[in-house]
Amino acid sequence: MIARFEDRNILNSHEKELTQLGVEVYNTFAVNIAMLRELIEVPSTFNMIKSNSVELHEVTLRNRNFAGVKIKDLPFHSEITINRIFRNKRMIHPTGDTILQLNDKIIFSTNSDDSNKIREALAKLNY
Repeated sequence: MIARFEDRNILNSHEKELTQLGVEVYNTFAVNIAMLRELIEVPSTFNMIKSNSVELHEVTLRNRNFAGVKIKDLPFHSEITINRIFRNKRMIHPTGDTILQLNDKIIFSTNSDDSNKIREALAKLNY
């Protein structure tokens, strides 16, 4: 469930309670600021937004073959843009030199033709 709060004071007083119940909460102003920041930091985001052939995905890295690998060394690095990585409850602004770790939550965009194979490759559980 997702809830929008325009009054930040109301959101502040109920956010903890709602998130404990599993409700995703947001504020339009905060989303706009985040989107502007994203456009500045990762300009390719704009192309993704206006394109019908690019998809945005979230995947948890489970494939040990990619753990310890720099983004620029991924076999499909030219086919994706990794927009964000969430690691240990921290947001990382990745570069090509960012080293992936198991259980990273990766937000990436890619052409819709490649999206399933890349998502499956990253999420593949192996030992």
